[in-house]
Amino acid sequence: MNRYILAAIGEDRPGIVYRLTSALAKMGANLANSTMADLEGYFVVVVAFDISDHRETDVILGELQDDLEDLSLTLSLREITPYITTAAKEEYLVALRVYGGDRPGIVAGVTKIIFEWNGNVVELKSYQSNQASGGTYVMVILAAFAVDLDFSSFKRAVQLRAEELDVHVNVEEVEAEAL
Repeated sequence: MNRYILAAIGEDRPGIVYRLTSALAKMGANLANSTMADLEGYFVVVVAFDISDHRETDVILGELQDDLEDLSLTLSLREITPYITTAAKEEYLVALRVYGGDRPGIVAGVTKIIFEWNGNVVELKSYQSNQASGGTYVMVILAAFAVDLDFSSFKRAVQLRAEELDVHVNVEEVEAEAL
């Protein structure tokens, strides 16, 4: 199996997901993982997919550009080595919900504490409201830690960082079954 990661960006409009996934299916691609979102009026797609026969990236890109030309998408493609796990990886998942007045440094400040505790950001989503007036910044992070994480101590450390950043943070343990 040959795995690729495709990034696509274009003005948001109905049908992008349908058209892109149809073009991939037409070439025999099987979608593995994806993230898709409307960002500032642009639709952004990052998708990992497999194709059973090896194809050069420029060939795949050419086919996609031909099929999707009218959408004016900017496409980038990279062949990768598939991420294969031999056994279920044990990890401790933690969700952080952050909100406060919008200003530079919130993401860096919160993700620094995750880094300091040897965590890995699995997913981060954010939303900025009322840009013109400063507004509110909202962020949700899913982070993975070693199973021996001292959750109470980590939570206290996050709350101290939140005070420094003048934001509110809710920290919760995430059960694997809840995902």
